[in-house]
Amino acid sequence: MLNKPLFEDDSLYRPLDLSMLDDQMSLQGHHCIAAPLLARTRSDMKPDDFPAWGVDWAWGMPIIILTVIFHAYVLGLVNRDVTFRLKKSVESRYTFVSVFVIGGTALAATLLHGFEAFGWAIAYRLLGASMTFKSAMLYSMSAITSYGHANLYLEPRWQLMGTLEALDGWIVFGLTTAFLFAVIQRAWLHSHLPDERS
Repeated sequence: MLNKPLFEDDSLYRPLDLSMLDDQMSLQGHHCIAAPLLARTRSDMKPDDFPAWGVDWAWGMPIIILTVIFHAYVLGLVNRDVTFRLKKSVESRYTFVSVFVIGGTALAATLLHGFEAFGWAIAYRLLGASMTFKSAMLYSMSAITSYGHANLYLEPRWQLMGTLEALDGWIVFGLTTAFLFAVIQRAWLHSHLPDERS
């Protein structure tokens, strides 16, 4: 009773044999949902179709590391400026400074992300992964923000670099989000809780 299949035709549960695939992607009269995924048989695959992604990693990882270090350093400089401005506003009793501190921090973060995308675009041009600098910059902004709607592509040889840039974008946007939250929290305490000001 337990070994009885749920359906009368249990052929759908048998292991898939690639030798059964023909040009029309049918399995000897059976329709297969996964057949389009198996469009290539082993004889159709060529080693040249798979890019050597080791070079992409060799270029991408140092750029990610440099970008994250640079990002953290600049956020540290912005933090120093935020601290100075909030402390100065306590002394002069300007509570509206908090709004400008938050706005300035958001602007600085936006410029920082744009500069980092610019660095990736330069790398794409130097490697020949993009035809023009304008397209490299648009692609880079699209990749680092994970927007992805620009109808631009890197040369097939360098396509993993775009994915690595998106990974870099997730990391630096995470750092920025945490930093902006901390600045907003400090500005809120500064403007609404005078006894908590420091």
